Formats: sequence, structure tokens, C-alpha cells
Amino acid sequence: IFCKIHFPYYFDKSQIVAIINKGNNQIAEISKLYASKNLKLTFIKADMSEYIEINQLIQDIKSIFEYPDIILHLAAPKLELIRATKFDPNSLIKDTNIQLVSIGLIMKAFIKKMSKTNTVSKVIFMLSSVTIGKPPKYMSQYTAVKYALLGYMNSLCVEFHDKPIIFNSISPSMINTKFLSNIPEKYIEMAALSNSSGSNAEVSDITPIIHFLISNDSNYLNGVNIPATKGN
Repeated sequence: IFCKIHFPYYFDKSQIVAIINKGNNQIAEISKLYASKNLKLTFIKADMSEYIEINQLIQDIKSIFEYPDIILHLAAPKLELIRATKFDPNSLIKDTNIQLVSIGLIMKAFIKKMSKTNTVSKVIFMLSSVTIGKPPKYMSQYTAVKYALLGYMNSLCVEFHDKPIIFNSISPSMINTKFLSNIPEKYIEMAALSNSSGSNAEVSDITPIIHFLISNDSNYLNGVNIPATKGN
């Protein structure tokens, strides 16, 4: 998600560009939700595993605004359990393109202009609780890419520490979304039971953290990986 924000009223009169690959049926629903808001919401369809589509996406964004004030990087393929004995380099390359290469190309396109403004820009990475403590079984590929993203974020913090850009991330445990649709229900239930609340997170548990990170209230945080795991 890319935003051109008019502070101090976060989304009032602002432009939001949301990137989708699938889920076209949700566009009308989301558009209706924001119809009463004083903002411009644009959807762009792009497959983040393909370089040509990432580059086209960047050009499309540039045609809407010169650079974004906020980048919320959520891109990831649906979660799959993959044993180390089933390692597939093509699957890893695709996963890396979607999650890491995409944001690398996006930052390459916009970070210079973002770093030369008088206002603070925010870049938020969606990571995972696998980057905190011991990761679960059968998620070596997922874990490796999330750690790569964490390393990339930390490197950006160092390189642009004296610029008006803030980089932070969120590392939630399992969230009840379609992201989990490719893994066994039993595994999802086991993850819920391992949580102190006996349930997995909902989207509504995570959105307040995102709201905080894009607001001016988080301007003193940089390079922080926030765990959203209810203490687990």
C-alpha cells in the first residue's frame, strides 16, 4: 500500500494506492467502505513475483504521485508448510521476488526523493513471529525470507539514519485470513492452542499497530520489529 498523506489528518484528502494480485471481488467492498472518506483510493493489479510487473507498478505509482509518504509492504505468497527435504529453489526464488526483491526495487525508485523532503516518511514491513525466538517446524523457506526482510530493513535504517525516513516492522503470530488457506486446519488449531488466549490473531488486532506506526506518534521509533504475539 502506498500513500500520499496530508498531515496532520492521516487520510483526509490523501491518496492511497493498494496493490492486489488476486481478490478482485474485494475491491468493490473496500471501495464502498471508503466511499464516504475524503480520499482517493486506487487499485493496481500486479504480480510481485515478476520483475516486469513490479517495474510497471512503479511507473503506475509515479503517474499518480511523485513519491509516497508511506509504504506498507504486505506482499507475500500464501503460507505453505515445506519440509527441508522438499526444498525447491524455484519456490524460494519466487517467494524472495515477492517479498524482498519487490520492496528493493520500490525503494530504489522512491527512496532518494523520500530522503530529500522536509516531512517524515514511513516504511512498514510485515514480518512474522518466526523472526522472534525459535521458528515452527516445516517453515524454513518462509523463515529465511522473513529474516532477509528484517536484515534489509535494518540495513536501510543504517544507510538512511540521518534522513527523514523511518523504517519499522510488525511480527505477528498467525492471523485468521486467507493467507492460511494452504495449510492444514489442524496446524492452525495447534497454533491457536499454543497462544495464551487460545486463539489466533484477527486483522483487527494488527491494524491499530499499523495505525500507530504510520502516525506521528511513532516518529521516535526506527528499526523496531514489534512482536504482535500476545506474549508468546
